[in-house]
Amino acid sequence: MKVARTTADGNLELAEAPEPAIKTGEALIELVYCGLCGTDLYKLADAGRPPGEVLGHEVVGRVIESRADSLRPGDRVVAPHHAPCGVCRLCRSGAETTCPRFPENLLDPGGFSELIRLRRRAVETTVRKLPARLSDEAAAFVEPAACVLRGVDRAGLTGTAPRVVVIGAGSMGLLHLLVLRASFRDANILIAEPDPARRSTATRFGADEAVHPDSLVASAAGRPHGGADAVFDTAGGQAAFDLALQATRPGGRVVLFAHAAHDARVTFDINAVFKSERQVIGAYSGSPAEQKRVLDMVLDGALDSSPLVTHRLPLDRAAEAVDLCGTDVKVYRRGGHPTMLALPSPFGHEVTGTVVRAAAGTLRTEGDAVVVANSASCGKCQPCRHKRENLCRNLVYLNGAFADYLLIPEAVAKRSVHPRPAGLEPVVAAMAEPLACAVHCLERCLGAWSGPPTEARTLVIGCGPLGLMLIDLFHSMRTHVRALDPHRHRLEAARSFGAAETRLGRAGDGDGPAAEDSFDLSIDATGTSAGWDLAVRSLAPGGVAALFGGCRPGTELVIDAERVHYQEQTLLGVYHHRPSSFRAALDRLIGAPERYGALVERELPLDRLTEALDLMIGRQALKVAIRPHPNE
Repeated sequence: MKVARTTADGNLELAEAPEPAIKTGEALIELVYCGLCGTDLYKLADAGRPPGEVLGHEVVGRVIESRADSLRPGDRVVAPHHAPCGVCRLCRSGAETTCPRFPENLLDPGGFSELIRLRRRAVETTVRKLPARLSDEAAAFVEPAACVLRGVDRAGLTGTAPRVVVIGAGSMGLLHLLVLRASFRDANILIAEPDPARRSTATRFGADEAVHPDSLVASAAGRPHGGADAVFDTAGGQAAFDLALQATRPGGRVVLFAHAAHDARVTFDINAVFKSERQVIGAYSGSPAEQKRVLDMVLDGALDSSPLVTHRLPLDRAAEAVDLCGTDVKVYRRGGHPTMLALPSPFGHEVTGTVVRAAAGTLRTEGDAVVVANSASCGKCQPCRHKRENLCRNLVYLNGAFADYLLIPEAVAKRSVHPRPAGLEPVVAAMAEPLACAVHCLERCLGAWSGPPTEARTLVIGCGPLGLMLIDLFHSMRTHVRALDPHRHRLEAARSFGAAETRLGRAGDGDGPAAEDSFDLSIDATGTSAGWDLAVRSLAPGGVAALFGGCRPGTELVIDAERVHYQEQTLLGVYHHRPSSFRAALDRLIGAPERYGALVERELPLDRLTEALDLMIGRQALKVAIRPHPNE
């Protein structure tokens, strides 16, 4: 059977697994529907978790084999993954979700699997048959909505028209809104969310008001008795916790719902809790009792969570549910960048535009069409003096291109703004930045390789936009290039960009290259630990491995030190670009605009940025150009 399992670089991959055999009291179901939960994304981002895990726990399935009296083949069921033992002291006291056995996963191997074994305790306590009138999507929300309902119960809301704040309008924040509205029709619900599109969604889903977090305290303070009866934190972190305390009335409750890292800590003013008798409450998961109540609410029509579903994908495209520019996608998925920006921050850095205002003394004037490099070096420090400007100790980064207007700081305006060549389309000119990075990689590789380029056998791992740029550049030096990628359409593009050979596959498949498949130059353009590992293991004696794709912070690489030493191999870190490589990239774009223009497969307006990123993640487009002013 097929499963979607985790990889070492925090993604999902399709794999084969043996069908599970069931025991007495158990059942086997075929997957009908499984939601992708924020908890799944949290686990994928946890670098400490071993790969190979099958995630997914918001499961709807159909019984195909049963050794339990309560289930028959053909039954459609909802199958939560946790269940309490029911007999320990914690269970008897009503704290079932803290039962020592509760965290056990009772879905074998997990929700993202064609077939799932339901263990006996799940069958006896949490698995419920579904009526035909209930949709699969609505049923899949029984588990997450039960988690929310338990937090709502723990908040102790009573009386009429309770005043409530929800921090965060992601999927779980919106689910809080729906469950609160189903539980308290007259509740006054205020949402705090920085993203205007999400605020709009929250009001459409029934929030009385949706404000930016900066306005939350003032909005809450304007309510009777100085704040909310309860604040539900679905965002997590120190800032959200501080807001939650400030927005809660004296005697109110703060419910902590968001996941936190293993070592996460918050600090707070003790007197804000002590003297005002506020309560801080944890809400972790839902018990069988909350699951039953949620199912009843759904069947009664009080709760409909299905509008939260925005995408539907088959199991073999699970990775798409979890890579624009690869850097922007990584920022979007990983929540930051180790060097280029500090959160919170706007992002986007492949920039071309028209000057609308310029300070006196600058080289550009109003109306100039320009291309902007996304950094500026000082020109004075040791790395700059040695032509390593990308490692400048005072490097100024430029981010925020996903906007109507972009303020160019003085250092960048002086050193990194170039006139856009006449006739070069903006969507092509914007690719100067990633191409400059590829040019820098080419220069570093040829500088470290002892032989002539024409004699170098080159492997490029990954055929996304940067991989294709690298193939084009190395082909222009008359090197023999092999491209490796798991997607056939990308390998077709690789051939059009000059690859002499292509191989269908991904880094991490198999045991690595045979001796006859070793390469003089091996370049990872995937930004994964498996890609880096393959780049190193693919090297011939005297070869150079360019570690070009940026990995997650904390990613480690194990190498055969003896082989690297005795075969005099070079492992080359390659990052960013230099002023000379940016100018060279512009020149190359002028010479081959159609080739590079073909990389841009979609153009979308700024208000559809998330859609553009999702297209990139889902590999439905090599690159997507964002035009804030599409009619200009």
